[in-house]
Amino acid sequence: PYLMALIDDSIALALDFGLRDVQAMRVFLQLRWDVAAGYFLQPRIAEGLRQHGRLGMGCWEKLSQPEWGDAWLAAHEFDEPQHWRARLWGEALQ
Repeated sequence: PYLMALIDDSIALALDFGLRDVQAMRVFLQLRWDVAAGYFLQPRIAEGLRQHGRLGMGCWEKLSQPEWGDAWLAAHEFDEPQHWRARLWGEALQ
């Protein structure tokens, strides 16, 4: 049940950013494991998701360009347990 809650939360987050197709949502979810649970909180990545989320997989093509490298490296700081639990349990992110 906990894993399903994490997946459901990730889908809700992806929808909040405008990602609507399944493939783009899967990438959003996978990056929570591969990069950091709260990678989407990194300000530049969050802005990129808000700007390009409606493009579906085109969003990920844009965010994977070399000029985004520093933002992805900085996203690793958002990988504490609370970055999984915050929305599920109403905890404030720090």
